[in-house]
Amino acid sequence: MRFFNRTLPCGAKVTRVEDSGAYVIARFVLTERPGKGECGSGVGGQASTAFRIRRRHIVEWRRVVEPAPDATPAGPLTDA
Repeated sequence: MRFFNRTLPCGAKVTRVEDSGAYVIARFVLTERPGKGECGSGVGGQASTAFRIRRRHIVEWRRVVEPAPDATPAGPLTDA
């Protein structure tokens, strides 16, 4: 796990956590990593991840894609 963490280009700071039952969902704001950082234009962006935790260890994680705040829901599809 430590090797994996070292390969990530950005650091992150947790801004919100919620328990959905099966997963704990965390939202992060991306930061430059200490030392020789390479996050570039990702700094200040947001990312969310759903973690499954068992016995105080992460046993699964999935990236959560959230819609943009200004996204308008699509209407029903119609046949033209």
